Amino acid sequence: MLSAGALGIAGVGYTANKLFIGAAAQREQQIIAMNSLYHGDKARAQAMMAWAKQNAKRNHLGLGGVLQEIRTSTAFGMTDAQVKQFITMLQNQGAMHGWDLPTAQGASLQFKQMFARQQITAADANLLTGYGINVYKVLADATGEDEKKIRKLGEKANWA
Repeated sequence: MLSAGALGIAGVGYTANKLFIGAAAQREQQIIAMNSLYHGDKARAQAMMAWAKQNAKRNHLGLGGVLQEIRTSTAFGMTDAQVKQFITMLQNQGAMHGWDLPTAQGASLQFKQMFARQQITAADANLLTGYGINVYKVLADATGEDEKKIRKLGEKANWA
């Protein structure tokens, strides 16, 4: 049987690993991933990491989720500015609709697919309705156009 002292030492070791060593290892992995994403441009990686930390404090994604969104959004071809706008929009929609992390990730993937093909289909609009998003209203608000005009452009598949 283990003595109380041995159990205490094991408890301290577990706590140190959980609070410090594990967190430091995870942070190091995040830094390596960001540096890799930006092909060694450490200034750019640090700037995006700082932005991610700031935004992680006030949303449902957390730091890991924000960094994942940065990596995947960049992989879909977004610039840093577009990534920031996209994540901010995702955070706002998530807060407005009460999304949990899996729901936010599902909506995020749909948005990124639309971005990659530079097109919004009726299927996209219908799918996003399930997330509580009226694509036509969001586009109308973003462009300053009338929602009916946006809807008609969508029916014609002409988003000019």
